[in-house]
Amino acid sequence: MTRLGIPSFVWTGGRMHEGLEMALDTSAARGKRMMDFAHLAARARRFIGMKREAAQRQITAAT
Repeated sequence: MTRLGIPSFVWTGGRMHEGLEMALDTSAARGKRMMDFAHLAARARRFIGMKREAAQRQITAAT
């Protein structure tokens, strides 16, 4: 199943940028194509940045 949404804080145990990057890298390596950033508001600058980073790894970022 490649359309599994993973809450980012489950992967990282927190909200640090480095942890979120690790979660994106791990998800991409495992073929997962969606990640939920529930703790970030959709219009927040941090989410927009993470959405760009996710897109570079062919991952859909959701809030």
